[in-house]
Amino acid sequence: ITKIRLEKDHNHVQRQKRENTDSLPYDLIIRLVEATPSLIPPFRALLSQLIDAHADVAHEFGVFHLIFSPTGGFGMASYCSAWLNLPHRFTRAAEFLLPNFPEAGTIHVTQLTPAMLAGGDNNPLTISQHMNYQLWLNSDGLLLNTVEEIDNLGLTHFRRKLGLPVWAIGTLFLLEEDRASTISASQITKLAKALDEIRQSFIWVVRPPLGFDIKADKWAPQLKILAHETVGAFISHCEWNSLLEATKYGVPVIGWPMGANQFYSAKFLVEEAGVCIEVGRGTKFDVPKEDILEKIQMVMGENGDGIRKRCVEIKNIITNAIRDEKSYRGSSVKAVVEFFTAALFRKGKII
Repeated sequence: ITKIRLEKDHNHVQRQKRENTDSLPYDLIIRLVEATPSLIPPFRALLSQLIDAHADVAHEFGVFHLIFSPTGGFGMASYCSAWLNLPHRFTRAAEFLLPNFPEAGTIHVTQLTPAMLAGGDNNPLTISQHMNYQLWLNSDGLLLNTVEEIDNLGLTHFRRKLGLPVWAIGTLFLLEEDRASTISASQITKLAKALDEIRQSFIWVVRPPLGFDIKADKWAPQLKILAHETVGAFISHCEWNSLLEATKYGVPVIGWPMGANQFYSAKFLVEEAGVCIEVGRGTKFDVPKEDILEKIQMVMGENGDGIRKRCVEIKNIITNAIRDEKSYRGSSVKAVVEFFTAALFRKGKII
């Protein structure tokens, strides 16, 4: 393994300790969501200081209300459709269409989360998902961290279903790292052996504990790594922020989605964008070392010319989308301007 030295980014914003629901059981998360409406009265008194998901309260005070999703349109549309319809309950087939988003193509049952598979009409989590979607319908618009030219299918879906303005303002990058995903020790070993056999230099980034007595840096500057011209591929669990970073720098993705809308983000990159090859899916499926090796070779070898060419095309599309020059404004820049114009128009201001 070649060791690559990279400057430490002293401006990096470290993840702060904060209260969150990471370790909260699902049943308590559901209770928390169900209890949220009871916060409306105190929210009315503290509106100038608080932000809440309830559009009716915002509208009561004449405040422009917006939903911001840090994910892509296709992935979020697929995720919402899967939750709202739970289509696996009405077929014995392993593959099926999403009832209100058939444009997404077939969904495999392995792309449904365990919570979806256990969902039903009276399931508390299913009910809370429907409630959240209703909140979207009452909003004044939707902001998505994506690019119009590459994610039109998902954006069109939300515009049609919500009947609201939808602005694609990507790419936005988080100042902190994506949440870690868990993978078994045996699967980690197979991945390591496959990488070793490929005889290519690679950077190995695994959250501690590693299970090995070695010294390692606690943080890898992912953006700097992906921007390096010698990087040939990126193995990712398909969290949207990481996928945006890879596509912005024209790096092919070897996807291993673990849960939630990662399955649909990977599907989007494979089938719609054409910049990803999926090597595994979920945490319960054992992927042989030989399969991992084959997928890596498909991207890194001569047969990967097509995907690399497509990556350059997507990179150029994203670059143009965020251009802001006197003679040219990209689609994402225009979307930001349109969003602020709509918000200020609500207050009777003109920009």
